[in-house]
Amino acid sequence: MGWWSDFKSKVKEKATQLGNAVVNTWQEVKQTTREVWHEIKEKTRDVVEYVSDRVQTWTDRAKDAYHSAEQKIKQVYHDTKEKVKEKIREYKVRTKHPNYVPTKPDQKVAIEAKNYIERKFPRGVSETLMEMTPQERVETFEEIVTDAAGILDVKVDGINAFTPSEDELYTCGSYNWTNNTLNLNRWWIASDSPKLVEEQVYTVFHELMHARQYAAVTGKKDYGYPKETLLEWAYNFKNYVGPQEDPERYRKQPLERDAYGFEAIIKDEFTIEDFVKFNR
Repeated sequence: MGWWSDFKSKVKEKATQLGNAVVNTWQEVKQTTREVWHEIKEKTRDVVEYVSDRVQTWTDRAKDAYHSAEQKIKQVYHDTKEKVKEKIREYKVRTKHPNYVPTKPDQKVAIEAKNYIERKFPRGVSETLMEMTPQERVETFEEIVTDAAGILDVKVDGINAFTPSEDELYTCGSYNWTNNTLNLNRWWIASDSPKLVEEQVYTVFHELMHARQYAAVTGKKDYGYPKETLLEWAYNFKNYVGPQEDPERYRKQPLERDAYGFEAIIKDEFTIEDFVKFNR
């Protein structure tokens, strides 16, 4: 029976060795699996972080590109809008006041007149006048005539407030160079219409500008006007076109062209720069 004991002992020994080998192999498999899994996790984390960084970079670039495009579009829109506004302004200047470019003497008095009106009526021309009694309006207009004559450096021999005839209903006023008098429509001064009352203030300056033109042409005053301007005015005084005779030629003739242009500046409809830029 000794051989059987040896056999069992050897079998047991082999079984033990095989079991140990299996256990060792399984441990190795588990260890290898853990190492591989850890490596996969690390690599996956690296990939995720890389992809995340790339996505963030692309997102930031997309935002920057969108913001840049948005700013460019806004700038183009702004520039286009400004160009359109300038073209509209140019069209208005050239159609309402064709060929008018204020001379240096008129630029100076236009600025003085505009500043005077702003000081005289800080709350607005029509707003102030509409709050006055008829007598206060008359007194105010007397002051305006005196002040405007001082600004334009002219002297008139008489001021008449006329009651308009049917043909004169739409006449604000006039300057008569034959007797050097200023004539104003009394109905407009006493009107309940803010627009008509305000217009009479600018009429004073408009008509006194004609008195200034006549004084310059006749040599009573030397305001520093160019010779070409004086020759234009002198010819126009001899060949004046009335508003009822030909309304279009009336507005375009040199005397009225320059008086209406001057009036537009003090009304703040257009600036001196507008006329120089678009009409020169």
